[in-house]
Amino acid sequence: MVKCSFGDEPISMKHSLFVRMIKRSTFLIGWVLLISLASCIGTDFLDDPVVDRIIFLAPSDTALEVGDNLELIVNYTDQYGIPEEVDFQIINLDPSILSLSNQNITTLSVGTGRLVAFYQDVFSDTTYINVIGDVNAVARVEIIGESTPLSIGDMVNLKALS
Repeated sequence: MVKCSFGDEPISMKHSLFVRMIKRSTFLIGWVLLISLASCIGTDFLDDPVVDRIIFLAPSDTALEVGDNLELIVNYTDQYGIPEEVDFQIINLDPSILSLSNQNITTLSVGTGRLVAFYQDVFSDTTYINVIGDVNAVARVEIIGESTPLSIGDMVNLKALS
C-alpha cells in the first residue's frame, strides 16, 4: 500500500473526514425530504364556511287578485355559495288568504298572505302576497324616507307611494 501525504495529514484521513461529512449531510437531506414529502400526501380541505347558507323564495313581494294562481320559486345555496337541490318546506302563515300546494299558491280572500321557506335551520325572508278584490284597489303602499340618524324630537319627511 502506498501512503501519500498532503501537508501534515495523510490523504486517507482527509478522505474519511470528507466521507463522514457527506454521510451526515445526506442523512439530514434525507430527513428533510421525508418530512416535507410526508406532509404533502393527499389533498387538504378547509371545511370553514365561506358564506352564509341562503334560501330564497320568489317573488319576494307581489300583488294578486282573489282567485289568481302563482308558482313560487325556491333557491338554496350552501355555505360555499353553490346552488343545491334540497328538500325544502314552505310555511303558509295565512291559510285563510292563501292556499298552498307544493310550490303553487291560490289566492282565497282579500288581505296580505305571508310565506316562509326553510331547509334544516335556514329560513328565507318572509314573502308577502297582497291579495286585492278589485283591480283598481291599492295593493301596496311604500313609504320612502331619507336615511338619517334621528334624535328625540327630530323630524324627517316621508313620501308614500302606492
